[in-house]
Amino acid sequence: MKVLVEVDDKRAPFFFELMRNIRAKTLRLTPEKAEIIKGIRNAVEDVKRHKRGEIELPELKELLKKL
Repeated sequence: MKVLVEVDDKRAPFFFELMRNIRAKTLRLTPEKAEIIKGIRNAVEDVKRHKRGEIELPELKELLKKL
């Protein structure tokens, strides 16, 4: 199982020590990678909301015209 956890900077040493003691693999994300993951998560939520009819999303042709 994979879990993404956000830990306060002050608590990080304790958290990583705990993870080592239970032999869990840990990976520290850079702020840039965390921002990318957040953006992807938001995009997936937008698609779900669009499928439920809650929001309207632009078509790909419209987005490409803006480039």
